[in-house]
Amino acid sequence: MVSTIARGANEALRVGVHSGALDNLGHPYTHILGESFSSIAPIRYGGYVAKIAVVPSSDNLRALTGRHIDESHGFNPLEEAVREFFKANAAAWEVQVQLALDSEATPIEDASKLWPEDQTAFQTVATLTVPPQESYSDAR
Repeated sequence: MVSTIARGANEALRVGVHSGALDNLGHPYTHILGESFSSIAPIRYGGYVAKIAVVPSSDNLRALTGRHIDESHGFNPLEEAVREFFKANAAAWEVQVQLALDSEATPIEDASKLWPEDQTAFQTVATLTVPPQESYSDAR
């Protein structure tokens, strides 16, 4: 509901001022399983400091990246999209780390600074694989 109201308010503001905050709140639903997620702040990773990312690696997940879903479908359309996907599909994600280099290129105390991927690229350290399942059953 908040997303729908924010999109409507942002559309009304297009006549004059555009609101980036309302745009973020009102972003259309995209399929959650196609999204990549990463930590903003670095964390301790064994003897290192790293940022962590989880990215879709199976073709069926990558095909969902950026795909809009019908937000009028039920109370929680994202939950329904996940439930429908896992009824018949397996999925795989890569867990990746981006290692800190030095305090200038990869500051660990300032989470607002992006770390340069040309100097310290994300490296895959694990794969998460999920088989088809009833993802929202009482047993889960």
